[in-house]
Amino acid sequence: MKPRSILVLKSTLQQCGKNIIVDFIGDKVLGPNLYYATSDLGKILGKFNSLIQGKKLVVMNETSMSSGEWHRFNGHLKSLITDGKVSIERKGLDPMDLKDYSAFMVTSNQDAPLKIDAGDARIVCFDVSARCRGNIPYFKRLAKILEHPDAPGVVMTYLLNHDISDWDPQDMPITKMKTDTIIKQLPNPTRFIIQHINSWPKNQIEKTISGNLYQDYLIWCGVEGENRISNNKFGGFLPPIGIEKKQVRINGKREWVYILDRSKIVAKIRESVGDIEEFSDPPQTETSTNASTEIPIFDIPEVKTPEPKKNIAETSSTDHIKKGKDSSPAPSITNMTQALFDYIDQAESSVASSSKSTNISLPPEIEHVEVIDNKPKSPEIIEESAKNEPKISPVLPVSNEFKSNNEAPPQQAYPLGYQTKEQREKRLRETAIKYGEDPDKFMTITEKDKDLALIFKDKMISDAEMIQFAKDTDDDPDTLMDKDMDRRARLICIEIKIRKHEDNGEFRATPYDDEEWKKSIMILQENGYLW
Repeated sequence: MKPRSILVLKSTLQQCGKNIIVDFIGDKVLGPNLYYATSDLGKILGKFNSLIQGKKLVVMNETSMSSGEWHRFNGHLKSLITDGKVSIERKGLDPMDLKDYSAFMVTSNQDAPLKIDAGDARIVCFDVSARCRGNIPYFKRLAKILEHPDAPGVVMTYLLNHDISDWDPQDMPITKMKTDTIIKQLPNPTRFIIQHINSWPKNQIEKTISGNLYQDYLIWCGVEGENRISNNKFGGFLPPIGIEKKQVRINGKREWVYILDRSKIVAKIRESVGDIEEFSDPPQTETSTNASTEIPIFDIPEVKTPEPKKNIAETSSTDHIKKGKDSSPAPSITNMTQALFDYIDQAESSVASSSKSTNISLPPEIEHVEVIDNKPKSPEIIEESAKNEPKISPVLPVSNEFKSNNEAPPQQAYPLGYQTKEQREKRLRETAIKYGEDPDKFMTITEKDKDLALIFKDKMISDAEMIQFAKDTDDDPDTLMDKDMDRRARLICIEIKIRKHEDNGEFRATPYDDEEWKKSIMILQENGYLW
């Protein structure tokens, strides 16, 4: 059976472990006759492509390929994914049309290189969890299990006995990564309009002089580093997303205006892209990057020798690791992962298995594995609990003082805990002095800082996960956290986000838009990695 789909695995951070599992499946479970991996697209999509003949899994490593290569081969690759036959050609021989059962995968450190159209069911995208990044004991133990001579047979037997009679390879989850990729690949006038109206009330309608909207677009391009297009070309992208252009009389003068009806524009964009965060009404808690699609093998087991007779059915994300008087939730372990750990431990405690054995059968615990979704649910925001929370934000404390007694209080009603730009800069200076750093250099935001702000946010979330994991494993969190991140990078990331909100006319005490980042900032602050 040919899947007629392609899997894209992305990890923005290095050393997340995505290649460990891919290499194990390819090299150990399938073997060289059924598996081929390359970083040269020409060997797959070029004229002479005999290397993919008869392969069950073909993996493309995106890291060493240019975007131009991907764009050049994009149409050919999509045909190869879905076509039931492939033309194989060797040098000096006539091409042969053969039945093709290959599955395709891309591993990437950047956004999905493929062009993804709305409704394209051929491509499924996952962000690889960074939860285990830098956890050397975990990866050593995983490597020990995968190197056991029985491990490939155990996995293959499990896969062959897994019922896929009702599985539809075209019924793919719409992950956040896939939606974000589709949005990033939209024409930049469309992305400009999305940002332009995302803070508007649901039913707002605005008439904007065409020249003024184009000037706003040019400014946006400068800020975002986008290539500008002419006014005429810009206007051509607007009708497909529900924006009309009409001539009206303004102060006795006829002007061309664009009619921006937010609800109409949102409906048009959702037809092609689907629901996106910018148009969530009302705002919803941001899900994790994959929203119930984490790759099971990357779940973190406890870094200790498991008991040989552990009952798989009892393993759940609600188990706790006791720490003296305290207990904290243990990271979830999927049934298949735990089964492998238990099976290998049992095998090592009994008679050693021969690496030449060909009659490998699963133990009862693995034969009857029940696949259940034990991923913890995202915490809901309980607004009623606000009264029990501290009145002082751990990120930006309340300060109702002004720089001088003569300064009038602001007329706008600011949210609780909001600090002015001057107050925040003063606090950055004080923090720099406190930790022996140059205050001018510490608080100066560079263009590089702005470019890296989104990456800094992702790294902060990852570091917070490492802090929590270190508590469960009695490790030093500094050995697990990103070496490129320091106190200044984290605080400047927060400041950049707050300023971006202010530029949009939104005055906020905190930078976060979602519960995941909010929780991460709280963890970093509580453990002394911010102020």
